[in-house]
Amino acid sequence: DSRNRTAMAEEPEEPEEPAEPEPVYVTVTLPGGEMFSAEIIEENGEKLFEELDGTISLEADLSPSRKMLVVLEESTQDLYLVDTEGAVTDITYRTYKNTRGYTASKESILEQIPGFDWASQPKFLDEDTVVYMSQLPWFDERRFLYIVELNPLSHRNFQRVGGTDVELLERTESGLKFRIKEVEEILTPDYKVVSP
Repeated sequence: DSRNRTAMAEEPEEPEEPAEPEPVYVTVTLPGGEMFSAEIIEENGEKLFEELDGTISLEADLSPSRKMLVVLEESTQDLYLVDTEGAVTDITYRTYKNTRGYTASKESILEQIPGFDWASQPKFLDEDTVVYMSQLPWFDERRFLYIVELNPLSHRNFQRVGGTDVELLERTESGLKFRIKEVEEILTPDYKVVSP
């Protein structure tokens, strides 16, 4: 039976293909009930979000380190930070206050003004700052930039970036690119507006 053994030994061995690791997802349910999943990868022992590329149906943006996600829950217009473990932190501007002492809750304004844009286009300006567009503080058809400093949490408007046609674009080395009508400019992390 030695013939069988030699025949088997001569079979060339198939090289083993390294197995592609199964994608790992974190699934998040936001307080208003909307759900999404985001892919998590590991780089140098750290968990990071995979680039979004339209994989989440909600308005969302990755922090520069890819360790945080800012997500806008459309049904409530609430803003949340999500980490790679799926922990959700509410960073919503809840009560509008103006310099004359008028205050109103987000809910009361959304009830009184159907279709009001409390928050849209959330983006990370840098690791510690989120920005978004809102119809506050003028309550007309224009949108103005709001700045959310994350640590400690604070909100303020930045009227240098505003108008009826403002689009927040991508982050660059200098800051966040935005377009008003046809003109592109950059908002720097120290809140200066510069030409690209």
